[in-house]
Amino acid sequence: MVAYVLLRVMIQRFGGGHGTGISAFARRIKADLLQEEVIEMPKKKHLKGASQKEQRQYEHIKKNAKKSGRYGKRAEEVAARTVLKHHKKSGHKKGR
Repeated sequence: MVAYVLLRVMIQRFGGGHGTGISAFARRIKADLLQEEVIEMPKKKHLKGASQKEQRQYEHIKKNAKKSGRYGKRAEEVAARTVLKHHKKSGHKKGR
């Protein structure tokens, strides 16, 4: 019972706010108390020197290339080259 009260306090204190639910920290605490496995979101590969918009373009091109099967195992490479080509054409220097 004490663990449950502690959990409620942690959720209220470290919650996401604005009705978004509990934070990752509170989820880990809850999982520890209930001996559950915590599932973390996978990290996306980041293109060096690319902006957030270019990163989204990379993910979109990669997803569509894999879905169509057009490039086979080279889908990630083709997506990266395409985004960096447009990055360079827009006047950016390498890595900026």
